[in-house]
Amino acid sequence: MKPQAFIFDVEGTLIDCVALILRCWQQTLAGHGFAFPVEELHRYSGMDGKLMLATLLPNLSSSARMSLLGEQGERYRNEYIGHARALPGVDLLFDWLSRNGHQSVLATTSQPDELRHYLKLLRITDSVSATVCGDEVSHEKPAPDLIDVALAKLPAPYGEVIVVGDTPYDAEAAQKAGAIAFGVLTGGFSTQELREAGCKEVARDPADLLRVLAGQQATP
Repeated sequence: MKPQAFIFDVEGTLIDCVALILRCWQQTLAGHGFAFPVEELHRYSGMDGKLMLATLLPNLSSSARMSLLGEQGERYRNEYIGHARALPGVDLLFDWLSRNGHQSVLATTSQPDELRHYLKLLRITDSVSATVCGDEVSHEKPAPDLIDVALAKLPAPYGEVIVVGDTPYDAEAAQKAGAIAFGVLTGGFSTQELREAGCKEVARDPADLLRVLAGQQATP
């Protein structure tokens, strides 16, 4: 059997930053008179920001929504990203994947400068075959565009492709791209929510995902 290929989301899946992003969105929206509790914003965590704002603020013009997106991104980079941390076991997981011949691609809605910051925290650059950032696609999750670009960047040959994410939108994008969805609980969604979205396996965090994958490989 050919080694598997893995496509990983980054924010919330490998990096502990979901709460930071939600607080940043809440602050940005509140600055324009739009009050949303974090719990409501979390429902859209991982969704394309343009689609999220169109859902939350349908009467706002497209240009105003784009302005909010830009403002939130700048605030996150200036005030929040420095508090982000790598989730437990990421380096061990990617080392195991590399040693066992599996290929890994990062597919993230992050901008390139944000991904560079995250990679310094993750220390997995030598184990990653390629990266895809949000500026490379027109539509983000749940659209499959990020996954499709990641698939095109995967070195051949490879067997089945597994997409690992922390939200139902990751699972939806994976399935639209013809890949298998795995979930982690680090994004704040429940096992049931991730399973219902199509995740074949759900792990607590990257460290637990390593246990799941190593166990599958050991099973005849």
